[in-house]
Amino acid sequence: LHQLCGSVNWVRPLLGITTEEMAPLFNCLTGGEELDSPRELTPEAVTALGKVEKAISEKQAHRYDPDLPFELVVLGEGRFTHGLIYQWGVDRSDPLLII
Repeated sequence: LHQLCGSVNWVRPLLGITTEEMAPLFNCLTGGEELDSPRELTPEAVTALGKVEKAISEKQAHRYDPDLPFELVVLGEGRFTHGLIYQWGVDRSDPLLII
């Protein structure tokens, strides 16, 4: 859950999602337990994850920029991994190019 929240927090601004919208998910991290201890998602946290899923699925893919290197990020663990191939152009109006 800790890694998932970190990934969500990284991609959240690029998807136009606020911290407040993700608060129910991030609140699942509170407590004095170990980072790898089992946790249960609340219905509100599941809804927050749904917002991320919807925003990612609706984000328009771009054509690649031949002047930028390709990047790959693997999200998730075990059988439930997803890959995201992208380019990052800091001088562009939208720096994230999802391929």
